[in-house]
Amino acid sequence: MLKFKNKGFIFNLANRLFFLSIIAFSLFPLIPAKFKGAPVVILLGSSIFSIIHKKEKIKGFKYALLFSSIFIISFISLLYSDNLGIGFRKIETTLSLLLVPFALESVYIGLRPKEEIKRKFLNLFIISSTLYSASIILYFAHLGFFSGEKSLSYCLSYLNGMYYLSEHPIYVSMLIAVAIIFTFNVFLKQNYILRLLLLIGLVINIYVLFLLIRKGVIIALLFSFVCYLFYKRTSPRKINYKIIIIGVILFLIVLFNLKNSIIKRFSELILPETYEVVNENNSTSIRYSIYKCSFSVINKKLLFGQGIGDTKDALIECYKGKAKILSKNKYNTHNQYLGVLLSIGFLGLVVFLLQLFFYLRKSLSENDTLFFQILIFFIILFFTENILERQTGVIFFLFCLTIFFMII
Repeated sequence: MLKFKNKGFIFNLANRLFFLSIIAFSLFPLIPAKFKGAPVVILLGSSIFSIIHKKEKIKGFKYALLFSSIFIISFISLLYSDNLGIGFRKIETTLSLLLVPFALESVYIGLRPKEEIKRKFLNLFIISSTLYSASIILYFAHLGFFSGEKSLSYCLSYLNGMYYLSEHPIYVSMLIAVAIIFTFNVFLKQNYILRLLLLIGLVINIYVLFLLIRKGVIIALLFSFVCYLFYKRTSPRKINYKIIIIGVILFLIVLFNLKNSIIKRFSELILPETYEVVNENNSTSIRYSIYKCSFSVINKKLLFGQGIGDTKDALIECYKGKAKILSKNKYNTHNQYLGVLLSIGFLGLVVFLLQLFFYLRKSLSENDTLFFQILIFFIILFFTENILERQTGVIFFLFCLTIFFMII
């Protein structure tokens, strides 16, 4: 347990709750969808007791206000939203955008945790993600993928029904990709036995990442490593070439074993017919039509957006003139930046980009390569996915980056 100078029942309770919340967030991949908000509740308990203990020293929540601004602006947009039912449901889904920054900043002011928090968070998250990946392999084996009875597409369609661990493939891939980044960060800091275990976990996670074949996540992960290499060239810390070589070898092995599926998904990007008509069997073709509709709707209310309650209705209305599959599946913008523009307009996008800028500035000023790489991963991923559309994405993105910014 962490050691602190100030003692007392309330302080120790806040300390223990915070430590418990870190463990809960570390186990996030293994928490059932219905209970994803549990780590936030525990964190809130810690922050309340922290505020009580250190209330005379708390002067404000400047960063919490900035990092929760998207939620605040979205809430205000209810004033000009017609569909308040959807609007309030989205507010409920994104409530962590408000709660997590304030909770973390109050804990930061009151507790000042140590490096042990970071080490435990990274190690436990790697373990939980690897167990999650292993469960997916077992589940696909149960469905008949490895015996050849069922196709990969069939198994992927059933991932949302994987026992109590069901989740959308995008969010599963996101969690696994972050675990891969964490693994490369901690690998050389372990003894040889732990390195071997980390290597086994890395193989499992990389295999499942390519098995799920989410193009946006894979591109974001690769881009984050490229940026990492360029950043390390200008950093006083040396590049760990051993880790890079291991990673490249593992990627090549997985690519070779899943080459047919990978080639099929990525070849969509260069086929001319992808951009001519909507093809329901071509995800890139669908995305292209989604982006066209998104820009069309955004231009109608550029400054303040449609309002958080009306974004889906506005998109569906545009989809009706494009293809039946688009309106039937009620797709979101599949781009976080377009999603922000669509719901709360240009002003909201400026605030969102400002939040990302503060994260970036902190990572560079602290020479924190892990923080920098995780941030780059999300920045690129936002170009292809609406990560903040679901509770899983909201909680994990905000906690992961804000805790690096404020605490570890």
